[in-house]
Amino acid sequence: MLSVAAGAAGALALSLPTFVVLLRAMERSVGLAPPIPSQLAGESAEACALFRHLPALRLRLAWRSLGAVRTPVHSCGLNGRSFLVKREDLASPAYGGNKVRTLQHTLAVLEARRARAVAEGGAAPGMLVVGSGGSNQVVATAVHAARLGLPPPDVAWLSPDEPDLDNSLNMLSALSLPLGGRVTAWGASASGTLTLAASLLGLLPKLARGEVVFPIGANTAAGVLGQVGAMLELAEQVAGGEVADPGRVYLPVGSACTLSGLVLGVALARRLGLPAFRASEFELVGVPIHHLFAAAERTLRLHTAAPFSAVPLTVGHTVREGAAALAQLGGPDVTAEALAVLESEVRFVTRPDLVGLYGAHSAVSKAAAAEFDAGARVADGAGEAAPTPWMCGHFCAKALAALLEELDAAGAPAAPSLLWQTKSLVQPRGERDEWAALAAMPSSVRRWAAEGEAQSSLRPGCIPAEGAAPDGYRHLMTRVETSPSRTGD
Repeated sequence: MLSVAAGAAGALALSLPTFVVLLRAMERSVGLAPPIPSQLAGESAEACALFRHLPALRLRLAWRSLGAVRTPVHSCGLNGRSFLVKREDLASPAYGGNKVRTLQHTLAVLEARRARAVAEGGAAPGMLVVGSGGSNQVVATAVHAARLGLPPPDVAWLSPDEPDLDNSLNMLSALSLPLGGRVTAWGASASGTLTLAASLLGLLPKLARGEVVFPIGANTAAGVLGQVGAMLELAEQVAGGEVADPGRVYLPVGSACTLSGLVLGVALARRLGLPAFRASEFELVGVPIHHLFAAAERTLRLHTAAPFSAVPLTVGHTVREGAAALAQLGGPDVTAEALAVLESEVRFVTRPDLVGLYGAHSAVSKAAAAEFDAGARVADGAGEAAPTPWMCGHFCAKALAALLEELDAAGAPAAPSLLWQTKSLVQPRGERDEWAALAAMPSSVRRWAAEGEAQSSLRPGCIPAEGAAPDGYRHLMTRVETSPSRTGD
């Protein structure tokens, strides 16, 4: 798997300009759009943190709540350590996690664009979402597009992750949900064998037809503004006395959308005068979850160095794009402040032994997750026991490992550390038979899914042999209703 990833990265490096152009085209395919009347009538501006502080944006940027709720901050005790957890995993009972914030604007923009295209006698743009085999983005898009009443997305699974039951479950979740008529994977499609390069180049005709192609992690200006709202929400919780002002905020970094939004959110909260993020030791601590991106940050400063500021999926680029979009929509221009935060208050943990390989635990993160599963005591604001977060090896456990190591090294900090919990607590199962759908996938995909083993004592399970009943994993999934008439959207 490492050689496959390294080979793909090498191929992309040889044609970096082409790769950058393609990713920029994917960003632009989403774009920005003002709301349509049904969105204004169906959603309360008070439910969106960004609109609460910049009310003029409500008429300039489409937004849907997706039935999501304000996420709490819980306390966690673990073998003598204490820290906070921002429970993005509880954002939605259908599928939570950080992707909900991203999709609140991106799906709403698509909905608004489709409605206007039809009203003008044109064709409504289709939607394609791309990701790796264990992609949370694919699952989140399929769930929330269905609940919003949008047509099912086409899906391109570009490459496998390391085998892991959590990754297999994500593909099974996606297969249980409404998907479009064009679903491809790295093994093969109706047209034959696909390589990663061919899969990426195959997106060009879709972009030329005006279709919307959600880039990796839905890293777009609209998506970043959703994450800005998340950081403003945390600032409100600090200002309201619900939680102490955090010192270090730890989070996994994949496409860079979430971290970039938090950087912008810090800059905007300070511009607005909110009494948050003022601790002398305040830092955003990002842990790249891909070994190649971690190596590039460690050796080249991928996310912060000026030469990479035009490269999508870097924090430097994404912060600039998000700040420009905010100003374009009539909000304050916080570009300078956000870049100052990025330069002096963002730190990356890129150690190879902690990051490991993309899509799986490292030995360090697996040990941290095992300790967490065995001993974490999570409590809500009233001190009552709260659900234990899902420390997946793909993302959250790597940020947890960095947090625990630094608490052990330095002792209790003056201001509490906070973990940004990005993995949904719910593993959804829709109305479709996902087990039958997996059986129809290419053989390489089926083998990959079957190789995924459980990594957590809290979530034991397995992918059964082909032809057997799907009893080995379904107990880990929650049936969700995807009909838009029952979502309250």
